[in-house]
Amino acid sequence: MSSSSSSSSQPKTLRIGIIGFGPFAQFLAKTMMKQGHFIRVTSRSDYSELCTNLGILFFRYGYIDNFLMVQENE
Repeated sequence: MSSSSSSSSQPKTLRIGIIGFGPFAQFLAKTMMKQGHFIRVTSRSDYSELCTNLGILFFRYGYIDNFLMVQENE
């Protein structure tokens, strides 16, 4: 088998943005974090403390430009 086909089976890290961070979104974020993905969220409610504890980047509602422009290494 060629090396290119074996490298395609390696999981890729995704940058995932979630708008709204209620119970279901929190479940999804925790699951995706366990898979090694980079998560950022924004919500009308303040989830900054929870996100800090989970290692998730939180943006306050109203700062959607910052949420959309976040760099991969942040």
